[in-house]
This record gives sequence, C-alpha cells and structure tokens, in this order.
Amino acid sequence: MSINKEYKVTYIPLDTTQRVYYVEASDENKACNKAYDKLRFDIGHDFAKDFELNTVTVSYDPEEEIDDE
Repeated sequence: MSINKEYKVTYIPLDTTQRVYYVEASDENKACNKAYDKLRFDIGHDFAKDFELNTVTVSYDPEEEIDDE
C-alpha cells in the first residue's frame, strides 16, 4: 500500500495567467489528473483547454523524516 504524497501542480495558459493546485495523489500522473479536474471545474472544460502543464513538484511527502535539530 502506497502513502499519498501532496503534489504542487501548476498550469499556465498560453498567455499570462497561472493557476496552482495542491492535490494528494500516489504519483505525478494521478496528481496531474486530479489537478486538471479541479482546473476544469473552476474555469470550465472549454477554457481549460487553453492551459498547458507547467510544473509538477512534491510539496509534501509524509515518508520523509523532518529533522528538528
């Protein structure tokens, strides 16, 4: 069983606006799919087609230990 990580997924249109979504998923592809669903819900399916994927990064990984020294 894999633990979900939180991914930071950024979409930018071919113009200048940027939209950032934080989603929990087990891998980057699932994170992109979840974030794109949110994008389509927020701005509509037709307008979402004008956005392309910009970046995907892990913003939180529960498996990494935090050293509080």
